[in-house]
Amino acid sequence: MGIGAPSIVGSFYRDTKVAAALGTLASATTIQTTAAAYGTEIDCKGYKKVLFTLLSGAITDATSITFTAVENAASSGSVNTACPQIGTCVFAAADDGLVKSYEVIPNARYVKIKYVAVGATTGGPFVGIAHLCDPDEVANPS
Repeated sequence: MGIGAPSIVGSFYRDTKVAAALGTLASATTIQTTAAAYGTEIDCKGYKKVLFTLLSGAITDATSITFTAVENAASSGSVNTACPQIGTCVFAAADDGLVKSYEVIPNARYVKIKYVAVGATTGGPFVGIAHLCDPDEVANPS
């Protein structure tokens, strides 16, 4: 891009919100159980899509770890329903130090990561980031 050219990057950052979705770099979430568990609740008010990006540490013994998303109309609601998802996100035992992403298009205001491990007793550390994008008030160019 030359000087004075329109900035697509600037528009991307202006129209995107980022939130911690699972653990932090200082305190990663260790997935060490085969029961379903959840990440941090994300408020999607004003956004149409969420891109979850996950970073894995050393996975010690899980056969696989599957990440999906659930949604809820109320904050901290007790009824979580599956969220429409584009793509799948599965980490295998050998997927140490990888970054994977998947997109969801929530119908409800709040979403969070749901994860289930197969064969995990010590598992592995994960960090997740939510990128909220496609704000309602921004018109999409044709």
